[in-house]
Amino acid sequence: MVQLIEYLKDAQKRNGFEEILLLGETRWHNYQESLKHGVRLGDDIVNGLQSLADEFKIMAPWKKMKSCVIVKKDEFMIS
Repeated sequence: MVQLIEYLKDAQKRNGFEEILLLGETRWHNYQESLKHGVRLGDDIVNGLQSLADEFKIMAPWKKMKSCVIVKKDEFMIS
């Protein structure tokens, strides 16, 4: 099995591609990034959580976190 994976990974890549990914590798890379940098939350999720926090009169965790960063207009990184 290891030889097959090496064979596939070493195959010639198409122009514009740097790596050949096997089934599940993209998800694994995303999982590792989430562990390292936190989980991306869309604006709709953050707004929904904020509404719940407001409803129950509790402070949302990201209000007191220094590591909440706007990644794009509608995405946050919370770690």
